Amino acid sequence: MTNELTNKLLNDLKTRSLFYIMESSISKASSLNNFILEYNQEILTNIKHISKDLFLTKSYLIHLNKENYEGINNLIKIIDEQITKYSLPCLQDLITYYLKSHYDYKSQEFKSFVYLIAKGIIEVCGEEKVECKDIIFNFDDLLYAEMIVPLIVKINNIYLKITPFYRSFNVPHFPYLISSINRQEFNVAGKKIYLTVTPRVDTNNITEEDVYTLYKKAREYGLIWTDPSLKNVGRLLEDNVTNFKNWGPVPYQNLGYTHSLGSEILKKGDLVILDTDYIFLENAENVKFGDEIVKIFEARYQAELRNFKSR
Repeated sequence: MTNELTNKLLNDLKTRSLFYIMESSISKASSLNNFILEYNQEILTNIKHISKDLFLTKSYLIHLNKENYEGINNLIKIIDEQITKYSLPCLQDLITYYLKSHYDYKSQEFKSFVYLIAKGIIEVCGEEKVECKDIIFNFDDLLYAEMIVPLIVKINNIYLKITPFYRSFNVPHFPYLISSINRQEFNVAGKKIYLTVTPRVDTNNITEEDVYTLYKKAREYGLIWTDPSLKNVGRLLEDNVTNFKNWGPVPYQNLGYTHSLGSEILKKGDLVILDTDYIFLENAENVKFGDEIVKIFEARYQAELRNFKSR
């Protein structure tokens, strides 16, 4: 590492987050490890005075640290201590980082929303007996995805998703959607933000046939699911009812659904659709059969329907 770069990094430490420094200037774990070891005290001094972007910093360190470097591991432990000490501002930084390009992040309304969600995450951590430093979020997706992706926070058995975009929020509920603990549409500074909170499911060993099975179920209820994929399907680890804090089932009216298409409760082990977006009424004007898999599934469904009617 050149003296010029080193001086720049040390100067940046006083005004910028360590995450920004790494992302913009250090791409090799060995170089970062040497920088940490050599300038350990300067880094510690600044880390202890700012909580800026510590979740992102930690995730970036883990992402880089395939060789298990001592200096990087030590810094991760220090960051964990800071996240534990300053959980609320650290979470606010993470949420702001994700949303700030879509909203007026300096407005009081936006800051109040971020505070509300951060406090909610801390509450869920308490209920799930998880320390804030141990929550997991989709770091790689946020940094490297070519399209806009939601912020997904995993807190033990609970998944929280925040997104500025939702294609089909006000739609009917039907039994093959995963039960929601919370599902809300917020209006923040004139723009909408969507929040969903759902339980963890088993996503291992899902097949394309499982995905088609759920696509067909949606069609039988007069709905079209336009994002059928392996990542959006899981098997229930519990019956498909809300059990967070012993709340019991949350009425569909409280979750943004227009009405319910059935009262059946799926059981542990049953297949469910995980993403409550991209579900449309079959006669909706904004339905698009864009993905090839949707066209294939729809053609198969129509063929099966014709075959059934001809019996």
